[in-house]
Amino acid sequence: MKLSRLAAFVAVALLAASASGADPAKSAKLEYDVLRSFPPGRLAALSLWDKPDAKGLCGANRLNGSWLEAGPQRGSCRGVIAAVVAGDLSAANDAWRGIDVAFAHQRADGGFDAEIRPNGESARSPGAAVEPIRNFVFGSGFMVCVAFAAGRAPQQKISRQT
Repeated sequence: MKLSRLAAFVAVALLAASASGADPAKSAKLEYDVLRSFPPGRLAALSLWDKPDAKGLCGANRLNGSWLEAGPQRGSCRGVIAAVVAGDLSAANDAWRGIDVAFAHQRADGGFDAEIRPNGESARSPGAAVEPIRNFVFGSGFMVCVAFAAGRAPQQKISRQT
């Protein structure tokens, strides 16, 4: 995925900048600051396909037309990030719907529901569940860092259905 490569590049660039021996008296740029330096509209273009559909599904879940696993919902996190950086809270709240859908599929043990993928594989077993859940949690954590650094956290709150 192009956005995954971009995220990896940004992470490596930030790591390299922090290890470069720069003056420690200067504060390091936050992810939000780095993303704000992108040309206007760049993040929106990169996250164009990350907007949840009418059911709140993203990525492979959207392509499948139904829930498969948590990992693909990380697209909503990228959508929130792009909207927050652009200062568009309406779009951030719209992208947040995919996060709500993910947490609606959270199990009591903290994991997430997983179904059989079209290729016959599944993330139901604990070992197979690690990667999709890691992807979603990483995307969520990065989103929270950017949103709070911007002072523009989405208006909705994460609430777990019980």
